Amino acid sequence: MIYLNNAATSWPKPEIVVQTVSETARALPAESGRSAAPSSHDIVAQCRRAVAHHFCTRSENEVIFTSGATHALNLAIAGYVQPGDRVITTTIEHNSVLRPLRTLQRDQGIRLVLLPCTPEGSIDPDDLSRELSKGASLVVVSACSNVTGAVVDIQALVALAHQSGAAVLIDAAQWAGENRLDFKELGADMVAVAGHKGLFGLSGTGVLLLREGVSLDPLMSGGTGIQSQNPFQPGGRPLKYEAGTPNYVGIAALHAGLTFHHNGRPGCRHTSRSAAARLHEILTALDGCTVYGPPPGPRQAGIVSVSLRAMAASDLCFLLQESFGITSRAGLHCAPLIFPHIGAPPEGTLRLSPSAFTTDQEIETVGDALRQVAEAL
Repeated sequence: MIYLNNAATSWPKPEIVVQTVSETARALPAESGRSAAPSSHDIVAQCRRAVAHHFCTRSENEVIFTSGATHALNLAIAGYVQPGDRVITTTIEHNSVLRPLRTLQRDQGIRLVLLPCTPEGSIDPDDLSRELSKGASLVVVSACSNVTGAVVDIQALVALAHQSGAAVLIDAAQWAGENRLDFKELGADMVAVAGHKGLFGLSGTGVLLLREGVSLDPLMSGGTGIQSQNPFQPGGRPLKYEAGTPNYVGIAALHAGLTFHHNGRPGCRHTSRSAAARLHEILTALDGCTVYGPPPGPRQAGIVSVSLRAMAASDLCFLLQESFGITSRAGLHCAPLIFPHIGAPPEGTLRLSPSAFTTDQEIETVGDALRQVAEAL
């Protein structure tokens, strides 16, 4: 099987991640902060330090563990936005952004602005500047499109938002891991990260990077293991945002994924971006194939979306799986607003997303398979 659905969940996982999952599941349960003598081997504390180091946060207190990027985005949006606020987001966003914001629009009367995207699936800073001149409390934007892989000039957008007094929340689910993310340098107030994609961890894990000085209303309340006499959720970080028993196995796996990155990602020949660049080159030259998004380069992440003549993306996805053993993904990719802007079919595209484990031969095989299908149409 050739797996090209890494934008959904990365596979395979590095061996260090697989071993860590097994060892952690077999070990005596570790109750972080809930025993008399927490040790230096505390799973959660170790991973928090590793995350803080990897993303260059100012302190470990800026690292909040969540059940995924969706949880992180909901925590940030629901915890920051107030009734009647004006919030700016974009047409490239995932439903993990759009649905929480539309819920607040319906229930709390927030004023929601949707910036259009370019034909490549990026955001023009001038469009944001015009909307910011009308005021906003929060700007929410993806670091790159999960449909076209177009990379957004996040630093420019952050600078514009802060000049206007708006906070910034970045959806980095498709960015973190395969690309550098320096939280201090970026300057954003909040960044949502998925653990199961480019960081090679498990599904059900994520992080909200929350700048010190930015306070959110907690999304959940519950057990913390300390201050049990307090009738409300404790106010200090990270307890304020991490109610309940941690996902120890998932957090240990995330730590292992970060270790894999820091050890130079042994066994990986390239990055997802270089693999996608070769795929883009092959498919652009293929008669009858339309490739969406920017050309290979610094403004392109490791995602390639295509359509093939009059063939529905879902049929092409099924054919690749059944006839060639190629796993991809078809449809709207949970980002339904982008497709009219990039000129794609209303039912969506076929998305091919390699990883650092994807081999050169696999990329060539995928190109040959799509060539065969195109010639048969």
